[in-house]
Amino acid sequence: MLAQAVEHLGGDVQKLEAGTSYGYVYVTWTSWQGTDDVEFLLPDGDNTVVLRSAARVQGVSDLGRNERRLEQIRLKLGWEEVPILRNRRRALFIVESPWDSFGPVPPTDPDYRYGIDLDEAQ
Repeated sequence: MLAQAVEHLGGDVQKLEAGTSYGYVYVTWTSWQGTDDVEFLLPDGDNTVVLRSAARVQGVSDLGRNERRLEQIRLKLGWEEVPILRNRRRALFIVESPWDSFGPVPPTDPDYRYGIDLDEAQ
C-alpha cells in the first residue's frame, strides 16, 4: 500500500524489504532540483512509522518540498500525525549544546512514574 502511494506521487521504490520484525521501504524522487532519498521503517506490532527524508544536495533549501511530499503520503494513506511531546530549545540558538532543553526529565525508575514508595509498602 505504501509503495503504491509513493509511486502514485512520482517516487521510485528502490528497495522493499520485509524482515522478521520490520518492513523497510527505500524511495527516491528525482526532479530538476535534484534527487531526494526517503526511508520508511515499519516495525512489526507497532502502529508507528519511522521515516527519514533528505535531499542529496546539501546547503540549498528545498523550500519545504520533502515535508509537503511526506504530508501527501500521510494523507493518502490515512495515517494520523503523532505529536511530539517534548519541547526543543537551544541554549546557543544556532548549534546544539549540552545546555539545550529537551523537556522534562523522565523518571529514573517505573516506581516513580506510578507514585509508589517501596519504603512505605514494606
